Amino acid sequence: MDPWKETEGDHNWFTRDRRHGEDMGSPFNIAARSRVLSDDWILKADVRHSFKAHTGGIRAIDAHENESFFVTGSKDGLVKCWRLEQAKCQLSYDGHKEPVTAVNLLDGGRRVASCDHSVHIWDPESGRRLFRIGDSSTILCMYPFVHQQVLVLGTSENTLRFIDHNAGTHMYEYRLYPSLSGSLRSLAASPDRTWLAAAYNTGMITLLDQRTGLLHESWKAHDGGILHIEPYGDNHLLSAGPDKCIHLWNVKTYPPTIVKSYGGLTHETLSCFKQHKKELIVGLGDRIGVSNLEEESTVVRTSAKLIHKA
Repeated sequence: MDPWKETEGDHNWFTRDRRHGEDMGSPFNIAARSRVLSDDWILKADVRHSFKAHTGGIRAIDAHENESFFVTGSKDGLVKCWRLEQAKCQLSYDGHKEPVTAVNLLDGGRRVASCDHSVHIWDPESGRRLFRIGDSSTILCMYPFVHQQVLVLGTSENTLRFIDHNAGTHMYEYRLYPSLSGSLRSLAASPDRTWLAAAYNTGMITLLDQRTGLLHESWKAHDGGILHIEPYGDNHLLSAGPDKCIHLWNVKTYPPTIVKSYGGLTHETLSCFKQHKKELIVGLGDRIGVSNLEEESTVVRTSAKLIHKA
């Protein structure tokens, strides 16, 4: 019997391993349920499922590492939990009053953080809200620290607020320099816990010491607002902007320098990107693009098939 498949009448989406009779716990449990991902991932872009997920545009998505589960946040104010095998919504969280702009799985998927200018931390099994964070400050973006119970929030007051998402308590905060005009758009942190990057709608990026909050460097990364930033290892940062370029920066140089740029996207709509191991995966309108970050080539290969069916 397939231990990943629900049996008839089993309404609990936390499954059990029936081969051994052991409780597998949450489907987000990495140790119990993770699957080995190949280093030689090949982009095929075959449409496995196509379904109406929300009544408004989807603004955010996050997937579990075992690729069996993901969450979506939308302009309709809902966050939905999905199982990929069945393309079925397992739970819909309706605690937000405004459009949801960001979602993150926390603590191996045992919690979900979702943001609509305040942050809700809730249980994906029951849909019960555990904590709500946000008072006089508007939360503009958030970033979870991997292997730590810490969530960093970027606020409208130009501060970075560090939250213990297990207890829902404020730990400390860093105040960014007031000379950096504009609003925060995206946050990223190095895996070795040395630096923290904050990106603005003016195209500026600020690099801070993650341990002390001291400013390392600020520089103009893009013309116009920055779409998204992500760390690539301990020494590099990826950034994307409305100039339809994705830059790979070496943040250990002074000032940070561009290692290479992924351009040639002028005929596509650059909507998002994600770094997975050595691959750069880019959302380009109704197609997916991919490029190897370790190769000299800066060509983004796009899928031949549409990834969306009307």
